Amino acid sequence: MLEERILKLPEVVKIVNLKKSTIYKRMRENKFPHSVHLTEGGRSVGWKLSDIQKYLDNLTY
Repeated sequence: MLEERILKLPEVVKIVNLKKSTIYKRMRENKFPHSVHLTEGGRSVGWKLSDIQKYLDNLTY
């Protein structure tokens, strides 16, 4: 079984072509995948590549 790849914010910004403030705003609105904590109790977060791919697949223009 393959491990899930985790993307850090700069990589997510490039892939989805959104500013980080827009990403966090859409997260609050439940319109963007939520980040996951990389360490228990830590501040470092990332996004599952599969969640970002699903988000992009479901975009309507």
